[in-house]
Amino acid sequence: MKQNKFLSILISFSIVFILAFTSISQAAESTGYSGPSSSIKSGDYMYYSVYGDIYKVNVNTRKTSLVKNNQGGEIYNLTIKDGWIYYTLDKEGYGGCYDPYIYKVRTNGKDCKSLKRGYNPVVYNNKIYYIKLKSDPYGDLGIVGIYRMSLSGNSDTCIKKSSEISKFLVYKSNIYYITCDYLYGNGYLKRTSLSGSSTKTMTSSIDSDSDLQAYYDYIYFNVNGNIYKIKTTSTTKYKVKSNADLQDLSNGYVYYISSNKAYKMKLSTKSTTRITSKTSVNDISVSGSYMILTYFTNSMNNTNKYFCTTSGKNGKLLKSYYSE
Repeated sequence: MKQNKFLSILISFSIVFILAFTSISQAAESTGYSGPSSSIKSGDYMYYSVYGDIYKVNVNTRKTSLVKNNQGGEIYNLTIKDGWIYYTLDKEGYGGCYDPYIYKVRTNGKDCKSLKRGYNPVVYNNKIYYIKLKSDPYGDLGIVGIYRMSLSGNSDTCIKKSSEISKFLVYKSNIYYITCDYLYGNGYLKRTSLSGSSTKTMTSSIDSDSDLQAYYDYIYFNVNGNIYKIKTTSTTKYKVKSNADLQDLSNGYVYYISSNKAYKMKLSTKSTTRITSKTSVNDISVSGSYMILTYFTNSMNNTNKYFCTTSGKNGKLLKSYYSE
């Protein structure tokens, strides 16, 4: 499942101290989906991040270029709206802890601006929805809840206040989010309106660190390492695929990782295809007919970003870099 380093650290910290602490893409199918991603397509380019740098690759020529660099920390949650890239930048804070802020920068790399302290920016109806963070009197960083601000970072409004929210997405004028019981490790999928009213628990016992995807009036997520789906108006979940780590949905396929290998399954026929021979895959980001894989080599210390079509063809190694 797609996780960032900050989220993993925060969850571990929460369990130890029994505190309630805790990847965007816009689907080409026009389903109204918004959620986290490590890469995103706009026009002829796919944009992706490597630590504190943002790159782009031309899907036709496969040529790469640097968009924005030297920001330090780690960038994730990319989304694009009207020539702007919105993203989370995790800078290393006091004592080596990560301190995420939401930024925006033009697709040409200019006019970079910090907006708010938080992560998971979701652009919907010309507003940014995000998970807000703040420090307590002791300097510890914690979740405040889901908030909404303007594209310029103004008019900050609380939608759902809760320190137990880990992830969310916006789909067809509703917010779907996961709350975590960190003491017992249970996750609950809930739905609320864009104003934060009429909250409903849809299902329980899902993986608290599960990815969330919306596709044609279903929400997809993980339960004990298996992919499930639930109708947006229902409280009954159905198993989609066993032994599969949900990554993405696009053009009638669900993309997933199983035994560190990349697969896709056609939703209508359940037929499964291994996408590439790459092993030690830990992330798949799909935009239309293209995808970027992240996989490890050399005892997990060497990370690779790999671009290809969703059939695994016309591949190119975009970046190889050391990871701790």
